[in-house]
Amino acid sequence: MKQFILLLIFTLGLFSCKPEAKRILPTYILIPRTTQLANSNVVTFPLKVKVTGLVDATLTLTDSESNKTFSVLQPAIGEITQEITSLSANTKYNLSITRPVSHISCTSTELSGTITKETTINISCTHVCTLDYSNIAKIENATFFQEELQKQMAKASSGTESLTAVGTYANITDKSYGGILAKNGVIYEASFNATNTGLIQKFTISNETVSTISIAPPSNVPLNAFHGGILAPSGNIYFVPNGFGTMQIFSPSSETFVASITLGTGHVGGVYSPNTDRMYVPKGAGGFPIQKIDPNTNTFMSLGSPANPYYGCTLAMNGMIYCANLTTCTATCDVLKINPTNDTFSTISLPSPTGSFIGTVLSPSGHIYLVPYTSTKIYTINPNDDSVATVITGLAGGIKWAGGALAPNGKIYLTSEEAAMIGIIDTRNNTIDTTTLTGINSSNFGTASQFFAGSGKIGSNGKIYLTARKANKAASIDTKSNGSYCESIRLSPYFNKF
Repeated sequence: MKQFILLLIFTLGLFSCKPEAKRILPTYILIPRTTQLANSNVVTFPLKVKVTGLVDATLTLTDSESNKTFSVLQPAIGEITQEITSLSANTKYNLSITRPVSHISCTSTELSGTITKETTINISCTHVCTLDYSNIAKIENATFFQEELQKQMAKASSGTESLTAVGTYANITDKSYGGILAKNGVIYEASFNATNTGLIQKFTISNETVSTISIAPPSNVPLNAFHGGILAPSGNIYFVPNGFGTMQIFSPSSETFVASITLGTGHVGGVYSPNTDRMYVPKGAGGFPIQKIDPNTNTFMSLGSPANPYYGCTLAMNGMIYCANLTTCTATCDVLKINPTNDTFSTISLPSPTGSFIGTVLSPSGHIYLVPYTSTKIYTINPNDDSVATVITGLAGGIKWAGGALAPNGKIYLTSEEAAMIGIIDTRNNTIDTTTLTGINSSNFGTASQFFAGSGKIGSNGKIYLTARKANKAASIDTKSNGSYCESIRLSPYFNKF
């Protein structure tokens, strides 16, 4: 609305003392504000921003002309338009953008100018979750990826975790040694102990059911056939051969085998390195070579042969790969480190070892946690300098866990193999809870030992799923996380592995 100033004007005249003299009435005139004196002649226009691609974050803008800072909050995802200030006509503005947490960039070509009318600046942001599951794990995106993990962790949890038995497996003694999550929301498991039936089983997260795929098995499949798998950028799953000498390549879209690689026996899981576009598969026995696989040509080459057996490798944010030592360590023990950039490997010694390990898990800090198999201690590796820290001690001896999965709340949930409970490591304070998620027993899961194997997989519903080794049912863990992981994070080679 146009502003006006009320001006009171008296008409000058002579006043008479005579009774009949008329009183002079004041005259009121409305005059537009824009016609007033210079110091009150102000016309302002709104300066707005239209932001797309901002996800659960605050965009901060600084105007170097006025030395003022403005904020735009987007609690969800989508497009937002907001007035950040109003400026006098012909005033210059020169904005700069502070990159929001977990966003790769926010850019605009309209950040400076002189305002002469209502103005809207278009800003486009790119969140780390717009990357696909392989590119999100590249070194150049590590900062954004880690910020997203830490942002979700800061949202913490609401309530106490719960454990539920879900799905029913086919009657196979050793179902699998860990499944792989596909883009269709299904966890596919290649059997460890099936010859003709039940070779591939699928756990569908949306309805928490298990079914067997009718698929022609490769010829001469022995017992102890496969041990985990690797998700390729193509979307195919490479099932790692253990007792079987051929790596089988499985297409989730057609649910058939589409190719194979004669890799040899004795392998245990593996990791895809997006920085070199290669897969790295260790052996489950000492003195055998690490295999490097090219998923573009389905060819492989053998690297050096570590002295010990290594299991459950993890890709670190700096691109290195760390694998746990399954040897029953007493006096000495180490961790295998693979450098994909030059195809070399080395070992990192653990102080005062007390047993073996079977898996590794990446945490929001970037540190790698070693999953204790028989060890009474839990160690972490800092990939920045390969330093080792003993973070938890006093665990019971004997076989306990066989992998782990990081939830959005920053806790690692350890896969029970022989333990009667799910171990919960809180990475924020390095404590472990072994009393909340109990009930891993034959009554609930149909077997008395070797319940689950491999790392848990995170569904779009935020739950962690443990697939069966000898159990008749899978396990669903409601972590009560307030935050969530996008699909690219859940499918990434950081987490979607053996």
